[in-house]
Amino acid sequence: MKKLTIIIPLIIFITVIFFLSEKKETTILAKEDLITIQKKVDDQINKGKENKNYKINSPYILNNPYKISPLTSLIIFSSEESITVEVFINDKLYKTIDSKTFSIPIVGLRENYNNKIELKANDKTYEYYINTPKVINTTIKTKGKSNNNYLVSGTKSKHFILNETGEVIWYLDLDTQGLLEKTSSDTFFIGTEESILDENISTFTGLYEIDYLGKIRRRIDNNLGYHHCLKFIGDNRLLVLGSNLYPMDTVYELDINSGLVKKKINLLDVLSQENSQLKNYLVNLEYGMGTNSLDYKDGKILVSFRNINTILEINYENATINYLITSNSTVKKYSSKYLINLNKKILGIHDVRYLGNKNISFYNNGYDYTLEHKSESASGMIIKVNNKKAKQIKNKTNEKKYSYAFGSYQQMNDEELINYSYMYEKIPENKNEYESYYSHLVFYKNETAKQEIKIDDTIYKAIVFNVNMSDNYIPTTYSYYSDYITKNTNKIKTNKIFHEVTEITNNSIELYMDTLKKDIKIVFEGKENYVIPYLNTKTYFQVPSGNYSIYISVDGEYYKYKSKVTFI
Repeated sequence: MKKLTIIIPLIIFITVIFFLSEKKETTILAKEDLITIQKKVDDQINKGKENKNYKINSPYILNNPYKISPLTSLIIFSSEESITVEVFINDKLYKTIDSKTFSIPIVGLRENYNNKIELKANDKTYEYYINTPKVINTTIKTKGKSNNNYLVSGTKSKHFILNETGEVIWYLDLDTQGLLEKTSSDTFFIGTEESILDENISTFTGLYEIDYLGKIRRRIDNNLGYHHCLKFIGDNRLLVLGSNLYPMDTVYELDINSGLVKKKINLLDVLSQENSQLKNYLVNLEYGMGTNSLDYKDGKILVSFRNINTILEINYENATINYLITSNSTVKKYSSKYLINLNKKILGIHDVRYLGNKNISFYNNGYDYTLEHKSESASGMIIKVNNKKAKQIKNKTNEKKYSYAFGSYQQMNDEELINYSYMYEKIPENKNEYESYYSHLVFYKNETAKQEIKIDDTIYKAIVFNVNMSDNYIPTTYSYYSDYITKNTNKIKTNKIFHEVTEITNNSIELYMDTLKKDIKIVFEGKENYVIPYLNTKTYFQVPSGNYSIYISVDGEYYKYKSKVTFI
């Protein structure tokens, strides 16, 4: 009896303690992330612009202002009256500005160098120095000189710009994907880091709009995602390659001001509109069709497919085929109605472009993915398509080997730039035998190679490119758009605790689990409830500031995160 008298109170005590510990809920502050840090930088810049003590002889200089563009700077000062200021970077005139208040974006600093900045006004020169870090470990060897800057999109080396002598003068220190697509003088769109699918071919959740100082101005996520290529067609419209039912099967139009998908075209359906049997062949390809580039002109879309050695032109309005050029025997068999013959093998194929005068250009890799054809040299090609006929105009090559993947060709009147990408030092005996590889950029003037740049990396695309930002920089508010987020008024009741949250920031949540095999949703429960499908590794969001309880739904079963979270 005595024993029982001791045990019963002990059980009651333990139960109460357990109950109280379960009921007690702490509140934590969401971690700062890059978006939060950049918002603080905006405030810092605006305060600097308001401070009248910053003059041309003692400006406020903010290097790598937004933390991901280390070869840029911002110079802030004001004057009592309007003055004309000439800005020089390393003795080269950068821009001339007339103003009373100055917030000058400096883009084009050499890496690993003590860069000289000169401000000239009223017959006086003010000299400043900006020391930059080494940003690329990739070996770059340059022979010859041009008058151009090149934007380079690599795999190891990310996105950077080379000047006319092959020096790195801009670099984006962010693990973004795909091509950089210029939309204005100040900004570009590029793919995000996070993927929707992780099977054979990844499709990334969406797009960033970023300026050249590194400020992320907006992020757009949707369930079609993004891969390889996008094209700005004006009026706030982007054409984007995405995935719907199958990898790389869709091109869609995105309104960048609303984040809404305005139109989508299923490329599998388009290709197989003459014969449905073609679709069965295409969907069973191990890595999909290999849709990798697009161009737009006068209501027509041009698309290339690496894995089926095919170029396709369609009417954008009704998604009907104008013509199809291919070296794939199966595609030929089921597409006779739209087929245009070209007396030249097109293998691999990247970077299709409209040139005008019924000419199109593309990079011909010389590698047949399906048949492992290895006898063709990589080249830049131009063909004329006229009245259901195709004629080769140019087949320009420097390398005498095939290009396994990637590559680009830019033709500009009497100038050309060919990016011979994924070239092997030694041709492997099979596709699984990876020897050392490189990319070889060759700039031609009047058919003569004027400059050659060898890069120890697989370069997806290289183009002649100049940055000319607005004279005075104005910080903009970050915006997030997503068709994932929905509102839910239902209250969730559960006693189960979710332990696999690895990080919660003001703009993202990350879990540690195999998300591909589970249906996972996140619920933020506050004044209003927000439901977001969880994507692979990390999911972004934007909810109003305040306190939230977080619930994770895994295959319909709810779990509660151990703490409430405050988002600022």
